[in-house]
Amino acid sequence: MHVSNTQNAYNPVDDWKLSNSPLSAYETKTKLKSRQKIYQSAGKADADFTLLDKQGNECRMLNEQVMAWALTQAAANAKNTYQAIGTQYRFENDAESMNGGLWIYESLDYKADKTQNTVTLKSKSLPLDEDQLVPIFKSMHYCKLLSPFRAMEWIYIDSLYAKASAKPSLFLQ
Repeated sequence: MHVSNTQNAYNPVDDWKLSNSPLSAYETKTKLKSRQKIYQSAGKADADFTLLDKQGNECRMLNEQVMAWALTQAAANAKNTYQAIGTQYRFENDAESMNGGLWIYESLDYKADKTQNTVTLKSKSLPLDEDQLVPIFKSMHYCKLLSPFRAMEWIYIDSLYAKASAKPSLFLQ
């Protein structure tokens, strides 16, 4: 059986600072079947775990796809404003966790660079091959991913604080 799971993780909401507290999950914890196992299930018996799951960019590619999707869904004026003056998301290759216990507690890493007007995201990943002792860990690939809602919220609101002088709504102050 091939099972994938996701769990959204949220920052605590400060009732007194709702005006600039993101409402979206800061990360989506995902447990996916390894690409090797998926290829093998599709009839590619010689699928190589190292080539498919250990390049260090598998989670980054998923995060880039989330952001690309969000940009296709955003209204034209929101997308244009984000691209013109919004703080841009950038993505780095994954940081591999040592084990599942650490992976649970290590978060998707957000690093702001005000001089470049960017925030760089780096996923924590944990690719596991078929040789794991515990059956539920065999052929799994764990990733910390950007929530699609966070990507949309970033495009529409949070990326604009630095350059657009975005101000919270009066009713939220």
